[in-house]
Amino acid sequence: MQTVPINMIMQETCITVAMMLYSAKLFCITKNSLLPDRIETMFYNLYGGTLNFDMTRENGKLPFDSYSPIAGGSRGRAVGGKKNISETRFYGCCASMGAAGLGVFLDNAVSCDGGLFINHYLSSEIRYTTDLQKISIEQRTNYPESGLVELCLHMEKSEKFALWLRIPNWCEKVSVSSNAFIESYERREGYIVIDTVWKDGDEVRLELDMPFEISTAKSPSSQNICFCVKKGPVVFTADKRYCDLYEIYDGDPKTYVFREAGANADGVRTVEMYDSSKKKAVLIPYADAGKTYDERSAVNCWLGSNIKREETSFR
Repeated sequence: MQTVPINMIMQETCITVAMMLYSAKLFCITKNSLLPDRIETMFYNLYGGTLNFDMTRENGKLPFDSYSPIAGGSRGRAVGGKKNISETRFYGCCASMGAAGLGVFLDNAVSCDGGLFINHYLSSEIRYTTDLQKISIEQRTNYPESGLVELCLHMEKSEKFALWLRIPNWCEKVSVSSNAFIESYERREGYIVIDTVWKDGDEVRLELDMPFEISTAKSPSSQNICFCVKKGPVVFTADKRYCDLYEIYDGDPKTYVFREAGANADGVRTVEMYDSSKKKAVLIPYADAGKTYDERSAVNCWLGSNIKREETSFR
């Protein structure tokens, strides 16, 4: 039903954070790279969309929204677990649980068990203690806007250990370069594994290819294909401020052309989409959509096409 505009609440923040936590715990046991994939998709989209930086009255001045719309909905439609504190103040369990989400994401960013696993790429400093010394790794990136990640190691003496760099499931092409002496590296279990003797000043440059991806679904109310747009871990959506939510686009979505168009007047990252007839749509990251908390910025992730399911090669 998520492709159909319906008058109900969907995508609860509490459940999102609970699934992030569950996935992080499973990763500790399994080291399955698909689990950090799942965590970052939730973090950069649904979780990011719940953040209420302006603490607006429309959202009850709560720091986190309780539910996130998918098709033709607006944010701030209800407060999960609403409890009145006084005659003029209230709170909710989603607003409380939301605070844990950032901690779960950062706690899963790096893991030290049989090597150094870097799961989430953030502009940051990683401090890693081995049996011999303390190591600092400077991480430079603007991920997820781009797939370029640069790592610089700082250490007192040379030491051998394995560096595991997560390659997201959506990334088919990746390039690795380094000034360190690396005889070889391997792609294993969703990671690039570099096991070598590292020295102070060694650098690693990782470039993850970020193609635009199309996911499709069949609407219960129509025989036509619905589609949504994703680049890297970021879902792009229609926001009523910049795009008609219910426009029908021409041709097979896999033939559409996408272009990064920079920030708009509101400072929001935008992508221009052109269908087979050159009709244009302006899409923005799901986390930035709906932030007027009313119908002015209603959101629709599932866009409509004029082709039937049997006319497309998508599965």
